[in-house]
Amino acid sequence: MDTLVRITQLAVRQFGLEPTSVAVDAPVSDYGIDSLGLIEFLFLLEDEFHVRFPEERSDQPQTLRQLAELVAHLRATSPAPASV
Repeated sequence: MDTLVRITQLAVRQFGLEPTSVAVDAPVSDYGIDSLGLIEFLFLLEDEFHVRFPEERSDQPQTLRQLAELVAHLRATSPAPASV
């Protein structure tokens, strides 16, 4: 499944958004998501996609598309998890 589609689905569920009203290039603040809500959503994405977002970022993603691009980048540059 496409990363952007999955992130959009998670945002719809997490924030109670109407799926047809979500614009992936709109700032998440347009949906009433505050900074704490965004941080909680980032934790959800970390678990869902098995990535870790850098703690210090001056250019925090502001849209769902930017989040998807960052997740894709992190997945491409992170080492694969060790097999158990």
